[in-house]
Amino acid sequence: MNYNKKLNTIKKLRWLSPLMGAIMFIGTVYSFGVFTALLLGFIATSMFWLIINRYYAQTILEIVKEKVNAVISNIKGIDSIVEINSINSLMIARVYIINSSIQSHLIKEALVKKISDKIATKHLKAIQIALISSKDEYKPTKEAFNKQLAKELLKKSSDTK
Repeated sequence: MNYNKKLNTIKKLRWLSPLMGAIMFIGTVYSFGVFTALLLGFIATSMFWLIINRYYAQTILEIVKEKVNAVISNIKGIDSIVEINSINSLMIARVYIINSSIQSHLIKEALVKKISDKIATKHLKAIQIALISSKDEYKPTKEAFNKQLAKELLKKSSDTK
């Protein structure tokens, strides 16, 4: 299934939320009364909406991860760790290239070129690439990326005030 079609289908499923709330209301109004049935109907509507939104975000995450992994696996002779971080619905791809002599900017250009269709540019906001000599350097490099990301997010939030 085309991922745009799949995402649109998931978006349309959100509109079943009022139906879920109505079913909950009808099913509970005779047992619990109108006020409690309304409350349960509202909760059912809200929870269904949130579940569908979470599934939508998870689907986007999987699509972006598949694309990044496909690009990395197409480049022969590279051992790597791919990580996709999500902040709200915006994603950051991190690629840790292990023991490689290939220039990171070449891989970044290949990633950006490959993941340039509509879904990626809308949701994937950054690609971070690190050249590490062994898997032992993964954790400290990840922590450094997290600190850098936190600083940039704090800077952006203070710029908007």
